[in-house]
Amino acid sequence: FFDHAAGQDYLSKIAAVEIDHAPDSRSTALLLAGWMAAQLEWKMADERKDSLQFRDAPGKNVTVTLRERAGHPIGRCVLSCGGEQEFCVERRAQGDLLEISAGAPDDQRASQLVPAGGDAAVDLMIEELMHGGPHRVYLRALHCVRDLL
Repeated sequence: FFDHAAGQDYLSKIAAVEIDHAPDSRSTALLLAGWMAAQLEWKMADERKDSLQFRDAPGKNVTVTLRERAGHPIGRCVLSCGGEQEFCVERRAQGDLLEISAGAPDDQRASQLVPAGGDAAVDLMIEELMHGGPHRVYLRALHCVRDLL
């Protein structure tokens, strides 16, 4: 979504994030929220049972809603840019595909299917450890949400 300059303009407009996670995967959802916060320089402002409140660099609030849903560890993630644009990544119930889409919230959107990779914690850990060296991105993400884990 954000590789092209036109997409990068929306990063500063993110106002809300919804993350659907499996019942036993809240920590995975928290780490995803922490990764976003670390990458976008959001600071934790408040925490509630099903949501996190961050502030971006200019001081605008960003709400991250965590929803428990049966299925994959992370089943869906939607980034909303103040009603102007939404970016959605959703794991297909069957198969190893992600459906990605972007567009105005009420408009018909074209979607694309891309390979998802595995969900197994052991496989993810092995893949991460194969990179070697200090895992700075992971540590920054963990730092953003460590008190919640």
